[in-house]
Amino acid sequence: GYYKRQQIGKLVQGYRKKYIIYTEQVQWEKASGRTVHVGIHPSKVVITRLK
Repeated sequence: GYYKRQQIGKLVQGYRKKYIIYTEQVQWEKASGRTVHVGIHPSKVVITRLK
């Protein structure tokens, strides 16, 4: 996808029931002008550093 092999920032939210995580730099802008986070499946993410 578009964000492959990019560092996409910190985790904002995790939704365990849907197996989705949201990160701070993966956002879309809706037609109304509001920005929303786009969900990514955790198996497609590599954690490089822990807090």
